[in-house]
Amino acid sequence: MTRLVPLTRVPVLAPELPWAPAQGDSIPPATIRVQTLDGRWETAGVDRYPGVIPESLRATANDAGPEACSFELRRRPGDVHPDLRGFTDCDIEVGSMLVWSGRVKETPTREGGANTGISVEGQGWQYHGDDDVFERTYLHTRLDDWQDARETTTGLGADQSEAEILVGAEMTLSLPVGASILPGQYLGAILDLKTDDAKYVEIQFAGGGRAGLRLSVSGQDPVSGTQEATILASAPIPTVPTTVVVEFATRRRFVLLYLENQTAAAITGDATSFARILRAHVYYDRAHAGAAPFSPALRATHVVKDARAQGCPLLSSSDERVSETEFILPAYALDAAKTPREVWDAVNALHRWRVQVDAERRLVFQPHPVAPLFEVGEWSGAEFEDASSNSVEEIYNRVVVEGTNIFGLPTRITQTTGDLPLLATEVEQIAAPRPANPTFAVDVSGWTPKMLSAAGGVTADSDGAVARSTDHFDTPPASGRYFRVSAGAFANNQFIEGSFAATAAPDHVFRGGVVYRFLVRVRCANIVGVSVGRQPTDRGHEYAYPAVSGGGFTTVSVGWSPAADVPVASATIRLDPYGVSTVNEMFVDSVSVERVRASLPDRRGFRRTKVIPLSTTIGGGLAEAVGEAFLREHRFTPLRGSLSVVGRGGLRYTLGGSAAHPAELLRSTGRLVRLSHRVDPDSGAWGRDGRIAAVAYDHGEQKASLTIDNSSSRLEALLERMAIVNA
Repeated sequence: MTRLVPLTRVPVLAPELPWAPAQGDSIPPATIRVQTLDGRWETAGVDRYPGVIPESLRATANDAGPEACSFELRRRPGDVHPDLRGFTDCDIEVGSMLVWSGRVKETPTREGGANTGISVEGQGWQYHGDDDVFERTYLHTRLDDWQDARETTTGLGADQSEAEILVGAEMTLSLPVGASILPGQYLGAILDLKTDDAKYVEIQFAGGGRAGLRLSVSGQDPVSGTQEATILASAPIPTVPTTVVVEFATRRRFVLLYLENQTAAAITGDATSFARILRAHVYYDRAHAGAAPFSPALRATHVVKDARAQGCPLLSSSDERVSETEFILPAYALDAAKTPREVWDAVNALHRWRVQVDAERRLVFQPHPVAPLFEVGEWSGAEFEDASSNSVEEIYNRVVVEGTNIFGLPTRITQTTGDLPLLATEVEQIAAPRPANPTFAVDVSGWTPKMLSAAGGVTADSDGAVARSTDHFDTPPASGRYFRVSAGAFANNQFIEGSFAATAAPDHVFRGGVVYRFLVRVRCANIVGVSVGRQPTDRGHEYAYPAVSGGGFTTVSVGWSPAADVPVASATIRLDPYGVSTVNEMFVDSVSVERVRASLPDRRGFRRTKVIPLSTTIGGGLAEAVGEAFLREHRFTPLRGSLSVVGRGGLRYTLGGSAAHPAELLRSTGRLVRLSHRVDPDSGAWGRDGRIAAVAYDHGEQKASLTIDNSSSRLEALLERMAIVNA
């Protein structure tokens, strides 16, 4: 029978801190509190039906937080029980710690003899994320979703002249040669977001310079007949790319872009009667755009918080356990009405973070912990059963993400373990193969300015040059300065290429199947692309912003695993400072090569590749994010099994070694527990860490049964979540 004593409500300890029972008390008391409809908290067995205490208390938690609970009350089923109504808030404390919270789900009853009573079953607050649905377009960037306004059924297509609306990589609104447009008439394209989500519109456009035609944008509401129109450019529309941001006073479902005759006479179309829409970004909130000028800055964190606000009014609004993600979503829209939990899971597909609702009703959105909180060993009180000993089924060191690009063409992105952030113990410095001139200590030999020809080949670039720089360097005495000879910035087809030193066998080749990582210290005011390998294919690629102008050097790394042996004479390293209007120089220094040993296939010297097909458009780093998330979870031998902990002493905190009570584990799903008496099959060291995927706690037995599962979610589940992302 569960022993229960009345307690006052006390502050809840953080889950990272050890719990200590009262002096001399070996079994901590359990307290069940419920909140009636009038808002009053009551203690079961104390405030109502004194002495009728809960029995057979059990609770569970999974990776989404507190999941279910059950307990027995020997009350008369026929009586009125205001504290047991459906959706009644319910908290469970063990000792002084809140270990479970949720609401009453159902109360089956039994009548007859000694078994008469009520079974109370509850569900955790994670299920509040399934109660409601909402729709939202957070950021829309696809031009091919715009339609000719004449072809819509919204009632907005009236008063149209002859027009030609072309949509592809860019959108063109044009008045055909010889066609006429009367005063006040317009031709345009419309975007239907399905919900009133358009607050800001950023348009980049260029015109043909035709007098009398102006370009405007408006937010429309065909039901009420209201609109907000803004002139983007009066006649003539500038022929150079121009960007304008418009804010609507009221969020709108429909956005109309249109060319309008602003004169008092008819205009006849000619070769200059057009406007090119190079970019049309529609934002739900200002926080989803960067600093002026606008640029996409939508992150998963924005979406997670908004989903909580839209559909979970009973959760805490605290962001204490919500971390900021770094990846910028290229676009994000819900394809239909979704629950908050569905949205959390979908946007988390790019990160694979810990998403749950904790016992304090706080939303948790954080990276998985990398250090174990608990440990068990060869002492009494804990038993472990391994269900995945040395399984290699889910280990990969290379991933290929396939899909279509923004132009509708098939494309693929390849990543290796060398593209991941790695520990020093996961790489090996190698003397060869090595760059021919890694530090520019004496000269610039081995580095050559190159360019891509119109036919796609690589040729020498007479407008690029390389020189030693003693003004800016990472390691003394110099770096290599790559610059453009003529005035102006780099063109998009200009780059610098470095060679590798000729070495004797067996280091005269890059070994097929081996994962290499190349590190370059770069200083540049724009994004820099780095690629390594054999021309023109079988290359590793990486892109990064090394530093702003006036800043220091930053490391850019790229992984490469050749399919077969590649002679060093056939391999190159390329650095591409993507051309913008102000960038005309880049500094390079300290180039090095490492062999990656981050997984068992890496150490054995072969590639194990997983192909991931995406149904969404690949762009904006989406494929790279998916590939990196997959590799992070698949480079180690998975650990799956069950762990039973009985009483205090079987489970200890890794810091300090103090004993932990099994009930604390209900608060600790997603955390790591170290099996100190097991050998890590990846490193060979003592101690193996397993992630707590689920916990079942029985208070009467003082026992917690843990499901340990380091394996990642099924790939099918990842792809299903990705399908919700409209990128």
